[in-house]
Parts: sequence; C-alpha cells; structure tokens
Amino acid sequence: MATCTSATPVLSAVPTPAARATDPTVTSPAANPPEPTANPASFGWLPARGSDQLPSHITTSFEVMPPRNPQTAPKFWTTVKQLVDARPNFISVTYGAAGQDRRGARAVTEILARHVPTPPIAHLTCVGTSIEEITQIVTDYLDSGVRTFLALRGDPPLGKPGWTPADDALVRATDLIRLIREVD
Repeated sequence: MATCTSATPVLSAVPTPAARATDPTVTSPAANPPEPTANPASFGWLPARGSDQLPSHITTSFEVMPPRNPQTAPKFWTTVKQLVDARPNFISVTYGAAGQDRRGARAVTEILARHVPTPPIAHLTCVGTSIEEITQIVTDYLDSGVRTFLALRGDPPLGKPGWTPADDALVRATDLIRLIREVD
C-alpha cells in the first residue's frame, strides 16, 4: 500500500546584509555554522575514495536519443561507447518528442541488445499507433533480444489539438503494458 505524506512549507526570514550591519542582535549564518550531524563516509553508499565503482544497490542509467541524420551517427556511437564504459545498469533509448523517430530508436535498441553488454530499455508509446502495429513492434523487439520496455501513452500528434485516439488504438500506458505481457 502506498502512503502519501504532505508537508507544509516552513518559511523563515533570512536577514539581509543591511539588517545584519544595523541590528546587533542579528548574527551572520557564517558566525554560527551548523554542527555536522554525520560524516558522509558513514552513509554507506559512497564509493571508496579513488574507486570508480558504485555500490551495488545504486542503479545508474543513461538515456540516449538516436541520431536523426547519418552524419551524426559516428559521434553518437562514440558517446554510447563512453556511456557503456561507465557500466550503467541499463541504457534507455527514447523515441524523441511525439514519437517522431521510432525507426531510429528501434534500430539503436536492437543494436544495443545484440552487441552491447548493457541491457537496453525500449521506449514504447501507444499514441497514434494501431494495436496491430504495436503488437508487431513488440514482437520485433522481443525477436531482437530486447526484454525491457518503458511503456508510455505518449504525446498527442503535434498540431492536432482536438485529437482523440482511433477506435483500434490503445488509450493508456496500462493498456500497452497488458499488450506487451500478452505478446511476450
């Protein structure tokens, strides 16, 4: 069961430099620094000094957006190699705004799944896509070794303020999750 808490913001007045100069009862924060309550090294989650390894309970990831033109592909893959060398837990591959670059995202995700030790997470949206098309996309991803998805409803198409989903389309991300599980 999820729990929600609400906090009331606490506002405090911080004296201005002019107030500190004219009122002898106002002290500078620097004059009374707070006592440290803990040594950061005692937190248990910081890496040892000189180590490039994060503790195993910290998850790291990167999100990449596939190149939109072939001229930027070499720089993109150089960057991906540098990210992989940092040993993240996964690399998320986005479609870009409004799902504009689905083919590029699929190609990059498949290359990562087949040739890189870091697992990719495929962004998958259901806006503007028929159930048949999404089923095929999921099948293609699964066939290429992709096993993890970030299921999103997605943004409505640009420039169509009155847009509504087609009758044969998924409406919510939860519908997309259900479809992924059925196909898998």
